[in-house]
Amino acid sequence: MLCINLQAFERASNDHLHYWDWRKHRNESRWKAQEKGHIDYDAKNMMHTFRLLMSGESKLRNGSPIVRFGGESLSFLMKVRSGSYSYEELIDLVEEKVSGLSEFRDKSDLPEAPDLEAIETLLREATQLWQKNSGEE
Repeated sequence: MLCINLQAFERASNDHLHYWDWRKHRNESRWKAQEKGHIDYDAKNMMHTFRLLMSGESKLRNGSPIVRFGGESLSFLMKVRSGSYSYEELIDLVEEKVSGLSEFRDKSDLPEAPDLEAIETLLREATQLWQKNSGEE
């Protein structure tokens, strides 16, 4: 008797294909500075950390997040991504940002917790719309 977990097999097959697709299209230059010892952190992930912190700060201050950055903010993010700062400098900046976010949070009119019922309704509606548009009803 042979038993097979078709879902697990398909998932593993997809993961394998995605891995080789990633290998084929990955950005080799992303790791060069790190491998040479010029920087000791993942600069792209660190840039995204700052992007999310800055967007969250905008949400707390102005009621809407920043989606597209420009000017000085974009310049700063690109410097982070290129590895222009030491890890210690970036950690100090993150701690400074996080403490500032706490002050804005206290003054914000955002609710303490998300409206789970509204989120569930939105998810249900989006799923139904996707199913309708993709012919998967």
